[in-house]
Amino acid sequence: MSTEPCVYFNSPSGCWFGDHCRFTHVKGVAPRCRFYSGPGTCRNGSQCYFRHVDLEGPTKKLKDVITSEVDKGIASALQKLSMSSDDAKSFGSKNKTKKENDESKKEPTAEGDTRKIVWKEKSAEVDCASKLENDKPDGETIASPPEDNSCLKKEEQDTCVDKNSKMDKSGSIKCGECGKLIHMKTLPGVSNEEPDDAEDDGKSVSSTDSDVTHKYNELEQHYYHKLLSMNKDHLGFLQHDPRFHKETLCNVCGRVFGKTRHLLQHITDKVKSGSDDEENHTELLHELVLAFTTRDIGLDDDKECMDTLLLQLVASYTGDSDSSSDSNHRNLGDFFRILAMKEHLGDSDDSDYACNPWGFDEDDMFELACQGIKPWDPEAGMALAVLNGYIDI
Repeated sequence: MSTEPCVYFNSPSGCWFGDHCRFTHVKGVAPRCRFYSGPGTCRNGSQCYFRHVDLEGPTKKLKDVITSEVDKGIASALQKLSMSSDDAKSFGSKNKTKKENDESKKEPTAEGDTRKIVWKEKSAEVDCASKLENDKPDGETIASPPEDNSCLKKEEQDTCVDKNSKMDKSGSIKCGECGKLIHMKTLPGVSNEEPDDAEDDGKSVSSTDSDVTHKYNELEQHYYHKLLSMNKDHLGFLQHDPRFHKETLCNVCGRVFGKTRHLLQHITDKVKSGSDDEENHTELLHELVLAFTTRDIGLDDDKECMDTLLLQLVASYTGDSDSSSDSNHRNLGDFFRILAMKEHLGDSDDSDYACNPWGFDEDDMFELACQGIKPWDPEAGMALAVLNGYIDI
């Protein structure tokens, strides 16, 4: 049984299915109204059977969480820099503390003596520094001790990202479908060495390197939840290729669907149902998620992403071989059309037949019309050859 509340349970007529309904019957709890986005947007108003929930509260909370996480990262970086500067100051003041400890061991007779000792030390340091500056020749500089840049290098490694990645310095990456900025909670360092080919080992991108999986985990979760809820912004790829509107089947259970959108709905329903084949359908959904995430992080381009989606969702798509098979089918139809033209080439002197651009006489076109085939269709020549007995099927 699904955990979602029943749509019709709280309506005046009630739910017709009763105890056999696959949704949860919760009294006083109705689903959220999909037409309500603010006051005055739902035409039913207070009489609506669904819940009217304002979206301002959750968005503000999300923004606060994102800004607080960014502020924490900046604060930690500033704290590291301040600690490094404090270490440098403490290193320079070690000699001074040693001298003060040595002088403190002496037992001065009066307060005036201690003040004189401290004053003499300070004046001696100033005299040494001025003497070095005066003795320095023109055009030369005294070599200063090398600074410890290990802290700065470490900060650069923590804040910099991979050049091939599309992630910005703030740790956010843009969703390629809805345009939303996904904030990454953890940013481990990425090595400049190219990883081994994932296809040779038979592993997915997420299983090759644990850092990459951990780094883009939030992006994968974003696509997973959006595809699971059939969000329309993340289903726009179905309009980019006409092959998504053809008949297809599920690679897991073999069920046939009229178009790809129905197949996606079937996959999401199986993932949420908890049935025996839930794991296999979840793996299929994960392949779709990986196709989008690898494109967004810069590992694949739009063409490779579309090829992956076609291979997973369109049963008739097998890669680049489809174009060659279609051309062969078209050439074979043209060949049978030429055969039909040769058979009836000198049978009639009618001017209408002479001007016929398809090479069929009236009898052939009538025969094709009876079969529901137009003479300008690519398969007209092959169909006529089958009807005339030239080939056997």
